[in-house]
Amino acid sequence: MDEGNNRGVGTDAIPSAYVHRDGAVAAKGRLYSPDGVGIATFFGMPLAGGILLALNYRTLERPGAAWAVFFGAVCTTALLFAIVYAAPETARFALALPFGAYAVAKALQGKELEEHRNAGGSVASNWIAAGVGMVPAGLFVWLYFWSGASRLPDKKISFGNGQQIYYERSVNVSQVRALGAFLKNEGFFGEGVGDRDVLLSRDGRTYAVSFVYEKGHAKYPSIRSAFQTFAKKVSEDVFRDAPVVVRLVDERLRLIVRIGWGSAPVSAAEIVKEHRERCAANEADECLNLGAAYRTGSGVAKDEKQEAAAYDSACGLGQSKGCYNLALMYAEGSGRAKDLAYAAELYRGACDDGEALACNNLGVAYMNGAGVTQDVKRAGELYQKACDAGNTLACENLAGLR
Repeated sequence: MDEGNNRGVGTDAIPSAYVHRDGAVAAKGRLYSPDGVGIATFFGMPLAGGILLALNYRTLERPGAAWAVFFGAVCTTALLFAIVYAAPETARFALALPFGAYAVAKALQGKELEEHRNAGGSVASNWIAAGVGMVPAGLFVWLYFWSGASRLPDKKISFGNGQQIYYERSVNVSQVRALGAFLKNEGFFGEGVGDRDVLLSRDGRTYAVSFVYEKGHAKYPSIRSAFQTFAKKVSEDVFRDAPVVVRLVDERLRLIVRIGWGSAPVSAAEIVKEHRERCAANEADECLNLGAAYRTGSGVAKDEKQEAAAYDSACGLGQSKGCYNLALMYAEGSGRAKDLAYAAELYRGACDDGEALACNNLGVAYMNGAGVTQDVKRAGELYQKACDAGNTLACENLAGLR
């Protein structure tokens, strides 16, 4: 028999991913142990464990298995999030995930890992596995805060018609029922008003009643006044004159506005914080209010640069008073370098938007040639426009031209 035609399992038949040691075969590269997979899963859910299993399969030159286990981990993670979202009480079972991941890794890759070790192959550090697990963990945390996600408490009492009060452990059931009866008497609960959710919580002696409300409506004085009256009544009728805070929140329980009563007034600093947050959310009026706070030093240290920045934001969002105030600062050189030409440009935009004071000041600029070419006729036209809009100073300036 021609031995040259006989083929056994020799060196040429072994994939390039493997190396030899004393007749045994080891993969080229490090493999993660079942312990490492379990640790990664502890930090980063099944997604992290699946990533390590996929990396192992890639090292073992099994790309098909690598993709399959990765997609399986993605789907499993998504399913677990959906289950926990629908039934938060199931979250405690997540503690078993690392043990499940360990068992899966042992079943899928235990034999190959053992052969790899026996052949002198290296095993990746569990610290590295933990680091890999922290990457999805960081992503999950970022997504949570980026989305503003929040959850209502598990405990609730229904008052019919799709209306319920959720409450935290710091509140007793009798207080929840008393608040529900009060809301019915006030017409907030009852037939014909639609589905409504209320959250009742407590911090020390202060009770917080939170309502989901449309963000755009909360800025109107009538809404704030109504809830100020509500806070007073609920303090007197339900909580025996204890301090009460009424919170208007959006669908994700993010704060829109906070109104206090009793010994829990809303401080000037809290109001400024609210202005700042809502200005950052591109609410022009709140940027204007923030600028005024920096000007007066109400709830925050006076700061002309911050004041100008707030007015600049308000102006950019179409708030004509913000443009007018910013123009004043450029004209005076406060908070910004003095620039009469740019001040005149800002006055012009605010005047076009119906800001009478801006029309008057632009008229003064034309009268004196401040930042613009002197033009007495144009100044008179602007005084007239401002006077017609009810600005008495412009009327006086107009009279001075005649």
